[in-house]
Amino acid sequence: MIRCRSGEKATSEAISEMIYPTEFHPAQVPGTPGVATSQPTGKKAPQAVTDASKLTHAPPISLSGGMISPATPTAFETRNTGTTVEFEATISDSGKFIDIRFNLDSTELVDIRSWGQGVSTCQQPEFEAQKLNTAATLTVDRPHLIATVNRTPFSKVDPESATRVWFAFATCSIKYALYK
Repeated sequence: MIRCRSGEKATSEAISEMIYPTEFHPAQVPGTPGVATSQPTGKKAPQAVTDASKLTHAPPISLSGGMISPATPTAFETRNTGTTVEFEATISDSGKFIDIRFNLDSTELVDIRSWGQGVSTCQQPEFEAQKLNTAATLTVDRPHLIATVNRTPFSKVDPESATRVWFAFATCSIKYALYK
C-alpha cells in the first residue's frame, strides 16, 4: 500500500546498494626490475657497481613475480538490489477516476562471475531484474489488472518461474482529510 497526494510521487524501497567495478587496469609487471647498490663507503665517494657478480645481496630475478601489480578497478557503478516501487496518482476533476504512473523494479544478485586468472582475475556481479513501467486511468475503488510480471525461463533465482504468471493489480481509493 502506498499513500500519496494527488499529483505527487511516492516511493517505497526495500533495497541494498551494490557497488561493483566496471573497468579495470590490467595486471602489470614493472618494465625493468632491478636492484641498485653501491660499494662500501669510506673516504671515497660511492660508485655504482657495474659487475653483476659483485651483487651478492641482490634478490634472484625469479622473485620479480612478487612485483606484479594485480588488475585494479578504475570505474564503479551502483545498482540497487531489492524492490523499488514509484507511484504517482492524479485525481480527475470529477473524482471518479485516477490517472496513475507506476514503476516497479525488483532486482536480485544471482552470481559473481570471475574471469582472468592469477593476479589478472576480475569479478563482476550478475543480476536478474523484473521491471514494470506503465500509466493507466483507473476507476476509483475498483481493482485493475495493471500487468503481468514474469521471470525469464532461464532464471537462476527461480528456475520454475517459467510455468507461473504473476499479476500486478492496483486499487486506488480517495481519502479526504477533514480539518477543523
